[in-house]
Amino acid sequence: MAGTLYLTPPSEMRVEDAAETFYKSVSFHFDYLWKHLSHTERTVAVILAIMTLQGRVLGSSFNYGEIERADRFGPELRGLAQRGLAEKIDSSRTGWIFDTSHVLVWRGEKWALSCEAFAWWIRDAIVAQARTVPSYEEWLHNQQYQGLLTQKQWDDIKGAVDKLPSWAIRSVAGLARTLWNEIRSTK
Repeated sequence: MAGTLYLTPPSEMRVEDAAETFYKSVSFHFDYLWKHLSHTERTVAVILAIMTLQGRVLGSSFNYGEIERADRFGPELRGLAQRGLAEKIDSSRTGWIFDTSHVLVWRGEKWALSCEAFAWWIRDAIVAQARTVPSYEEWLHNQQYQGLLTQKQWDDIKGAVDKLPSWAIRSVAGLARTLWNEIRSTK
């Protein structure tokens, strides 16, 4: 990163430009490492990345509290550390460690990703791939209005109603009928 910063021309956005250039140049390295991690190491890496990003990724909130049981993930954390992707923080302390920045109570050891760029790579390359984005045609169809609601809203309501047991549907129908009669009688 220091070399990239040195080679980036001076400007108001020099640090941001250098970070972007550095990130692009190391992405292939993270991709290679990812392919050689076990599934459990990948899971722990994603948890650490979400922790690094304060639990917010692509507009969604995630829970990363299970990482505080470092003894449970010991082999994976050590494997990530051997590859230079994770590191123990404040290894001089033992027992329970309260982490105020992440609101965690570490049991035994406190860990973090050793390279923040890896957290951003996980966000972009792994978590982003897991999200579902409708095709343009599907999105356009879902945005068409059918009365007061869009097609997607109608489909969601219909799907929810189809999953209800018959007694609930009768109860809702009875409630609607009672409300309608009450509204008519107050006029």
